[in-house]
Amino acid sequence: MKAKIAAYYCGMSLNSFLRAVDAGELPKGQKATGGRFWLRDDLEQAMLDRDTVTPDFSTPI
Repeated sequence: MKAKIAAYYCGMSLNSFLRAVDAGELPKGQKATGGRFWLRDDLEQAMLDRDTVTPDFSTPI
């Protein structure tokens, strides 16, 4: 899938998706004729492997 569809699949804006790709948090995708494409399985694995941040609600604002 192209970047716009991959971003939608990940629940991100296109800019956030591309920043995550540049930061190495998501796969770079496969280069092919017509541009760069991402595989669904690669995106799912990357999202499952991401560290989740647990908010700390114990400290007052």
